[in-house]
Amino acid sequence: MRNLTTLLLPLVLTGCGVFGGSNLEGGWSGELECGEAGDFEIEITLEKDDDKDDLYVGTGEIKDIFCSNGETVVECDLLFDVEVEAEGGSGEQDLDIELDNCELEIGGDSTDTDCDDDPEDAEWDGEDTIIFETEVGGVTCDGEIERD
Repeated sequence: MRNLTTLLLPLVLTGCGVFGGSNLEGGWSGELECGEAGDFEIEITLEKDDDKDDLYVGTGEIKDIFCSNGETVVECDLLFDVEVEAEGGSGEQDLDIELDNCELEIGGDSTDTDCDDDPEDAEWDGEDTIIFETEVGGVTCDGEIERD
């Protein structure tokens, strides 16, 4: 029995995160609070990068923001690719987040757009919550997303 416990203990501790480190893979969703501009839903899906430890890649969407073509203002969605790099290990850590390939989707049509500044001051609690600050359409927003 003692030998079985000795064999199982490392597996249990790894599964509990003691030796195994934390993981950002999966779906994340939450809200961007943008002051007078309103609150907007955000969804992100991340997968672990095959080539680099602590790097996650995926796609995201900010729903029902307002877009202007100079003449009219309409509701649209902002779609983007995302890379998230963690510090590594387990527990609370800062994140480096980069957005790329942004496009606006308006009524089924999409158009490329510049990505605003990358999110800043991103922090992950090491479990189920990421908080950050970002700019959407020239407005500074506070974001909080949770693991789905």
